[in-house]
Amino acid sequence: MAPTRARGRWLKRVVIVLLLPVSFYLGMVFEFHAGPDIDQVIAPALFAAPVKSLDLGTLNQVFELMQRNYAKKDLNSNDAFNAAAKGLVHNLLGSPQYKDDFSFYFTPEELRQNKEFLAGSFGGIGASMEVKNTQLTVTAITPSSPAQAADLRAGDVVTRIDGQDAAGLTVDQAVQKIRGKVNTHVKLTVSRAGKILEFDIVRAQISVPSVRSKDIAPGVFYIRVYEFGEHSADDFDKQLRDAVARGDNKVIFDLRRDPGGFVSAADRIVSEFVRSGVTVKVVDRSTTDEHKVTGQGVAFDTRVVVLVDENSASASEITAGALQDHQRATLVGKKTFGKGLVEQDFPLRNGGDLHLTVAYWYRPSGKSINLVGITPDTTVALASPQDFYEVADPAANAAKDAQLQAALAALK
Repeated sequence: MAPTRARGRWLKRVVIVLLLPVSFYLGMVFEFHAGPDIDQVIAPALFAAPVKSLDLGTLNQVFELMQRNYAKKDLNSNDAFNAAAKGLVHNLLGSPQYKDDFSFYFTPEELRQNKEFLAGSFGGIGASMEVKNTQLTVTAITPSSPAQAADLRAGDVVTRIDGQDAAGLTVDQAVQKIRGKVNTHVKLTVSRAGKILEFDIVRAQISVPSVRSKDIAPGVFYIRVYEFGEHSADDFDKQLRDAVARGDNKVIFDLRRDPGGFVSAADRIVSEFVRSGVTVKVVDRSTTDEHKVTGQGVAFDTRVVVLVDENSASASEITAGALQDHQRATLVGKKTFGKGLVEQDFPLRNGGDLHLTVAYWYRPSGKSINLVGITPDTTVALASPQDFYEVADPAANAAKDAQLQAALAALK
């Protein structure tokens, strides 16, 4: 997946738009760490002294006092460093001046795990979740996964992970606890309809779907993008071309529960439906970069309905907003998440990664969706998470999905 244009000769820049605190597969996080390796020649430029330095002497003094006087011996210096780095970046979230939920420091191990996901597979259990009313709640189960085999269900509230209280955990924190090596165990305690249930689930290699599709009605092609990753645009193009060749002339494009990914993938997918114009405008400290469609799409004349919900975010919102602004699609579902920020990955000396907000993005119309979201043309809610149509599940019932049914009605 090609990175966006470099700003300066010494840094290859990969622009990424992603969402952290929404629906995820347990055992994965949609963090696309594709930053370049560090060239030793340019390392001094990357790590030059900042304009204002931290008081490292006092910081070291704090840790030395902890080492000498804390009730337990042998404090781990690596853990302390990681905690300090995370706290430094977390200041962007805690400060009312910034209110940035999307900048993070990742340890080398976290970075390795996230790259595994980006490559398309990871050790996990195969479920998705979100925090609802402060409760960690399962929202969907991947077909043929360990979670499905164990009878974990959408709507289950996770109360404990390996015996530890799950109250107050973010989705990211829960993911880090549930994901792990293949063939190892994770124990979940869940609340279901007033009952407390225990699950001992063996992690497996989970293949992350990129794009799934099927002919859902005569002449109607349904296609779902799970995330805007390395292979999403290629997979989307192939499946869409096959549908057009079969004679399908109507498309239901499902972006629900899609937390985003690469801007370049969004650009290419928008280009399938839009002949000319802008897909997104990325504005950083000093420049505005207008991304244009390729002009090489295969579905310029098809009728399109896009399904969105409150967990459609960032690259999903770029795609939905562009198709709406270019009057190429009707949007059906719920208002989207509202993330109009762009992050960039900066590789660090210790093998970790700084994932930092570097820009804002705007729709082709010039509107920002940040903290606002995109309002669909037709608002429709699902009665329950279990009604969601999972195209990968042979037993899925499209008739129960009120949003999907509204999309079909819009195409008649």
